[in-house]
Amino acid sequence: MSRIVLVSTTLVMALAVAGCETLTPVLPDSRTVETTGSISRPQSEEPILVYRPEIGLVRGTRPVLAGLGVPLQPEPGHNRALAACREAVQAEAGKLGAREVEAVSAGPERHNNRGQFVGPVRIRITYERLVGYEVREATVRCVVDQTGKLVGTV
Repeated sequence: MSRIVLVSTTLVMALAVAGCETLTPVLPDSRTVETTGSISRPQSEEPILVYRPEIGLVRGTRPVLAGLGVPLQPEPGHNRALAACREAVQAEAGKLGAREVEAVSAGPERHNNRGQFVGPVRIRITYERLVGYEVREATVRCVVDQTGKLVGTV
């Protein structure tokens, strides 16, 4: 019994050190335990930590975690910004320990007043952390020039 308490205490301390604001046990009638309450966000935007048997401990928001295991679905429409945006995100996220980067078109491109193409791109990044993984997901609008070179985001 004392070994279980020791392991549980060690796990909770490791998760707290890893920056986890909310711990969600995986028992059927579990309750969310708040470890900090200084930031007020909608519940769907609060990062939580869950255990997934196929990959282990994963930290992310509820909507992001709900989509794990399912590839991002591209929206229809031509998007010239996708490839350049994906390459740039992979390069930068790789420097921060990204294990996987997934990027899909989030809709058709538009032209801006400079003749550049602005395309929405949905990105999911999985980072390897001290204890498990962290998954982040966002939609960015990438801007490319006529040659397809990334010139920025808006």
